[in-house]
Amino acid sequence: MKIAVCEDEKNIAEKLAEYISDFMKSTYFEFSIDIFLRGEQFLKSSEYYDLLFLDCELPDINGLTLAKDLRERDIETEIIFVTAYDDYVYDSFEVRPFRYLLKPISENTIRKVLASFISAYEKERCISIPTARKNNVVNLNDIVYIESDGKYSIVRLINNDSYKSIKSISDFDTEIEVGCQSFFRTHRRYLVNMKYISEIHGNIIIFANGERAEISRRNIFDFNKKYINYLKCFAK
Repeated sequence: MKIAVCEDEKNIAEKLAEYISDFMKSTYFEFSIDIFLRGEQFLKSSEYYDLLFLDCELPDINGLTLAKDLRERDIETEIIFVTAYDDYVYDSFEVRPFRYLLKPISENTIRKVLASFISAYEKERCISIPTARKNNVVNLNDIVYIESDGKYSIVRLINNDSYKSIKSISDFDTEIEVGCQSFFRTHRRYLVNMKYISEIHGNIIIFANGERAEISRRNIFDFNKKYINYLKCFAK
């Protein structure tokens, strides 16, 4: 994930980058952060950024003007405006910002907005579930857990539907792991979505729909660590 900070006050830009970095290190995303002290410097960059923290008042170009330039070029970078004033709130709607933050910005605010951004990012992800008859595409967020069934996999959804897939659980694990915070391989037989965990009793997970999965002895420490971090950062 590529993130940019466009802020003319160097100390504020560096502090924002520090807060962002500290949070992103707690996730499983590979990330980079670039700082731009001038708007034109950012516009001349050939890089595509997934997320932009943008000051509304830059010395060389107004932040709203910069954002409009991006949208006119069909660049869908998510924008989080950062400013000391709330004068631009209504004018910013036309460029579809993800958030509008007022300075001074705390580390806790950055953690909350990034957690919200990543949750929204993950909700848009879909995954293919090939079966013997056809290929199904479902939202990753609708999967409660995946269970190994020999060389096949059973994918169980929150609406109580399920698919018997010709894709192995290891293939699902490899595909889902990239940039996803809520899934964990608890056992050689189970890949679970932590979003739907209702209870944990020893090495048994109980999901919101009443179904169960296991945690292997060798995975329980790593699972507990990730689940605690998930609850801190992403659970509503």
